[in-house]
Amino acid sequence: MKKYTFLIISGVLALILYACSKDSIYEADNSIKAVENLTLKCTGPNSVELEWKFPDNSQCSFRLDKKTNESDWVENYAELNGDMRNWTDTSVELDQILYYRLFTIYENNLSEEKVISFNNKIASPSGLTTIVLGESSIQLNWTDDTFDEAGTIIDRKESTDSLWKEVFTTPENIVTWLDINRSPGIFYSYRVKAYFKTYTSEYSNESQNSTTATSFIYVPSGTFTMGSNNNTDEQPAHQVTISRGFLIGKYEVTQKEWNDLMSGYTAHIEYPYGYGKFGTGDDYPIYFISWYSTLVYCNARSIAEGLAPCYSIKGSTDPSAWGLIPEGYDEDWESAVLNTDVNGYRLPTEAEWEYAARYGDNRIYPWGNDLPSAELANFGDNAGFTTPVGSYPLGNSKLGMCDMAGNVWEHCWDKADVYSADSVTDPTGSPEPSPFTYNARILRGGSWYHSHDKTTLRSCFRNITSSGMQSGGFRIVKLP
Repeated sequence: MKKYTFLIISGVLALILYACSKDSIYEADNSIKAVENLTLKCTGPNSVELEWKFPDNSQCSFRLDKKTNESDWVENYAELNGDMRNWTDTSVELDQILYYRLFTIYENNLSEEKVISFNNKIASPSGLTTIVLGESSIQLNWTDDTFDEAGTIIDRKESTDSLWKEVFTTPENIVTWLDINRSPGIFYSYRVKAYFKTYTSEYSNESQNSTTATSFIYVPSGTFTMGSNNNTDEQPAHQVTISRGFLIGKYEVTQKEWNDLMSGYTAHIEYPYGYGKFGTGDDYPIYFISWYSTLVYCNARSIAEGLAPCYSIKGSTDPSAWGLIPEGYDEDWESAVLNTDVNGYRLPTEAEWEYAARYGDNRIYPWGNDLPSAELANFGDNAGFTTPVGSYPLGNSKLGMCDMAGNVWEHCWDKADVYSADSVTDPTGSPEPSPFTYNARILRGGSWYHSHDKTTLRSCFRNITSSGMQSGGFRIVKLP
C-alpha cells in the first residue's frame, strides 16, 4: 500500500512540475548572449518590423513572444533562424499597444529577454510650416511619418473665427499643399493629421501665418492645354508643363509705378499717340510702350529692390548701359538674353501668361466660360479709354489677377512663332528670328479698343507687334 501511495504522490508531483514548466522547454542561462539594439518600426497599417543585432552564430536561434494591450504573453509566437536580423509581423491592428520580447536560444537554453513595446497608432505628421506666397496664398509643408497608405487631413482657423474647420483631404504620400484665394491681411492657423480608413492620428504642431496685401499672386506649377484648334494662330492645341511656381502681378503695371522708376532713365521716349490721351492717373495702366521699354523697366526695378536682373543686352544687366530705347528694330535689343533662374522681375513667357489666365480648368476667358460683358472687362470701346487697374473684379481670373482680358494688351517675352504639336516644358519661345515681320513679339489679353468681336479676349488669343511699335501695356512676374 505504501508503495502505491508513493507512486501516486510521485506522479502528482511530476504533473505539478510539468504544469509549471509546460510553457517552455528551455532553461534560462545568463551566459548566452542576448540580442542588441532591438528596434521596431511601423511598415504599414497591419505590419511592423523588428530589427536587432547579434554576432553571427549559426548554432543559435531566436524565440519571439508577443502580447497586445493587457493580454497575456503568447510564447513562441515566432521561432526564427540564427541568421535572421529582422522580422516583420503582418498580423497587427491599428490602435493596439504591441509588446515583443526576444530571446536567444542555444542548446535549449535561453538568454535574458529583450523587450520592446510600440503604440500602433498612426504617427502624427511633424514639422508643419507655412510660407506666404503673394497676397492670397499660403503654402503648407510637413513631414509624413506614417506608412505609405496614409493620407492627410488639413484644418484651418481664421483669426476672425475661433472654430477649426476641415478644409482639405490629401491622398497618400503628399507633404505639401497650397491654400489659395485667402483674404489679404488675415491671420490663419493650420494643423494636419494623418488618416487611414476610419483611423486618424493626433494633430501635428500648429503653424500660423498672415497673408499680406501685396500686388503679386502665386501661380503653382502644373500642366495645361495651350492654344486651341479654332484659330490658325493658336493651332495646334498642345500640352505645356510649367515646372515651377511663380509670382505674377495682380495688376497691370500702373502709370505711377512706371513714372516713379523710369523718370531716372533718359531712355524714356515721346510716344507717337501722345501719352495720356486714353486715361491718365496713378492707378491707370501704362500704355503705348514698346517691348524694348519693358526690359528697361524690369531690370531697373530689380536693381532698385536689390534683386538680380533677368535681362542682359550686350553682356550687361544695367539698363543705363544700354543707351536710348530704340524707336525701331534693333538687333542688339532683339538679342536680349533672358535668365529665368534669378529672382528679378521680367515679362511672363507666353505660356506662363496663358497658364495663369486659364489656371485649373483651361477656361476660355480669365473669369470662366461666360461671354464677355461690360461688367466683366473693359473692351470694345464700352468705356472709351483705359480704366484704373482692378476696376472689373467680376472679371478677375480664378487666382485673382485683374484685367487679364481688356484694358490694355500685355507684352510677353516670346517672339511670335507657330506652335508645335509636341508636349513641352517651360517654353520661352524660339531663339530663331520670328517668321513674322521685324521679329514680332507676342501680346495677350485684348484691350479697351481692340475687342469688339470678343474673340481677342479669349485667354489663348495671340496678338503680335514689332518691337518698334509703341503699343500695349504689361504685367510682370518673378520667382517666389
